[in-house]
Amino acid sequence: MPKRCLYIKVTKDKYELPLYVTGTAREMADHEGTTESAVFSSISHYEHGKCNSQYRRVYLEEGD
Repeated sequence: MPKRCLYIKVTKDKYELPLYVTGTAREMADHEGTTESAVFSSISHYEHGKCNSQYRRVYLEEGD
């Protein structure tokens, strides 16, 4: 079974509290008024340590 993931927009402070949670990058892009590729790009840059992004991708374990 493939892992399921959530897309989360977090606060810009050190706490990174969740502001908005969606099930797809498309939903996040629509909510933010941007493109799906911009959300993916921002997440990718964050995951590779290239920038600080407000978007996160969180993978859920099987059964969550």
